[in-house]
Amino acid sequence: MSSPYKDEGHGIAMINLLKTLSQSIAPSMADMWELEIPLLVKYLEEHTEFTWNQKTWEDKLIQFLRNSLKKTRGSNWSLRLSKELNNQIESFDSPSLEKGFLYRALSFTLATGLEADKVEVLLLELLYKTDYSNDFDREVRVPRGPLRALGVKGCC
Repeated sequence: MSSPYKDEGHGIAMINLLKTLSQSIAPSMADMWELEIPLLVKYLEEHTEFTWNQKTWEDKLIQFLRNSLKKTRGSNWSLRLSKELNNQIESFDSPSLEKGFLYRALSFTLATGLEADKVEVLLLELLYKTDYSNDFDREVRVPRGPLRALGVKGCC
């Protein structure tokens, strides 16, 4: 999602699929997604792979994520999403834009998690998977926000 024009430009199709599946993914977000997803699609339609801005796009996705997580407060959806993001990270090479964005989304999602013990387990799993000999993994993999929130000393 962070590179919507890559691989034949399937970004718009992927985002529209989210909208179509919104009732199955998280019914509490369906109304919000009906409003916000067309804005993401519009941005992509107004640009090309040569005119869009990576940071602007990622900021839009993070805002979409933030709004989605607000809608699911009190549920375990953020933890399920965190697990899936964590699993997806393994499928990308280091360094890559996609992997960097997944780390950013995972960090944000974990920081909003309400169940500290489950967030802690996910963070430990993430730390165990980190390749500390790889500068990219070492720098972006450790999500400082959630570690601070859990009171982990010396993390930041």
